[in-house]
Amino acid sequence: MNGNRIRLEQHVRVLDVQRKGRRVTVDVYGGTGASCGVVVYEFPDTTTSVEQEQVLRSWKDAATVLTFVHRDDEVALIDDVAQFEASWAATPSNDLAL
Repeated sequence: MNGNRIRLEQHVRVLDVQRKGRRVTVDVYGGTGASCGVVVYEFPDTTTSVEQEQVLRSWKDAATVLTFVHRDDEVALIDDVAQFEASWAATPSNDLAL
């Protein structure tokens, strides 16, 4: 994949999460094409992998709708709704002046 290209797949959910040491494996599904796949994260230490496993499991348990972002050898799962809510909460009037 070209380094300038980013692949986005919206409406993805976590199906399963497995952790072994620093490695966390995530089964994902959903999106417009009903995609299924596996994302493998290798974290720098066990503490970080445990923390990330907990986040991923909470998304799985809540059936949180995520956005899958892929560029080169990087993959991110993002809770857009939580990101937007945090951004809106940070504005004093919760309104944007246009």
